[in-house]
Amino acid sequence: MKRIRRAVLWALSGALLLSVLGGCARQQTLSDMDSAPTAATSVGVTTTIATTAEATTTTVMPTKMTDVNPAIVNAYKAVLQNEEKVYFQKDAFFEADTGKEMYLINYLKEEWFYESGSSDTVLTFTVIDMDGDGIPEVAVQMDLPGLTVLLHYYSGTVYVYIFGEEDMSLLKKDGSFEWVDGAAIGGVQQLKFTGETYTYIDLATYRGNYTDNSEIMTVNGTQVSRDEYNTFMQEWYARENVDWYAFSDANIAACFG
Repeated sequence: MKRIRRAVLWALSGALLLSVLGGCARQQTLSDMDSAPTAATSVGVTTTIATTAEATTTTVMPTKMTDVNPAIVNAYKAVLQNEEKVYFQKDAFFEADTGKEMYLINYLKEEWFYESGSSDTVLTFTVIDMDGDGIPEVAVQMDLPGLTVLLHYYSGTVYVYIFGEEDMSLLKKDGSFEWVDGAAIGGVQQLKFTGETYTYIDLATYRGNYTDNSEIMTVNGTQVSRDEYNTFMQEWYARENVDWYAFSDANIAACFG
């Protein structure tokens, strides 16, 4: 199922967390919400969507990209400066945008109501090699409505992928990130790029069943106990978060030359 814009309503009443989500790629229907277990919080799966406010914007200037093909550096710089278009791959957040080429800032203004200089729509960015292949990606975060806009260079083109807060949060320097889908489904993943497409790699998963109060946890594809899952999650939360830089001409120039 394609990702589409979704309206999210969170209401917490006792142990009940009701999430109203539309069109989520990972969405599952769980019945009997009143019998939902409280295990999700006890094993470290967040029960509310992590916001970009949790990530601190550093005041330190970014380091200039080195040992990277100048064509890649220049391509990212041109996109961030709204001088070159990005290509929306087939899994675009809005299905109607699939296959389009658009200027990034124009897209954020038209689709997500970005307003430069507004305190309501703050942009930050970071450079990170998401899958360790030696080719860095650029992530741009928009605090409201809480997007991570991931830029990936391949064969002369910059591709863009949009993730909601529930799809990608707490991005770490090793490229891993947390995702949640309601109160009892979530985990830690990485992306693996092949050309202009990517696949998800599950590092840890938690799935609770509201019907029978069962739970299944895995680490690196192997089913584990709750204690083993907790140990992994504690180690993962301790990993370094990426450094987010204010989206400014000065910072873009410092990073991309």
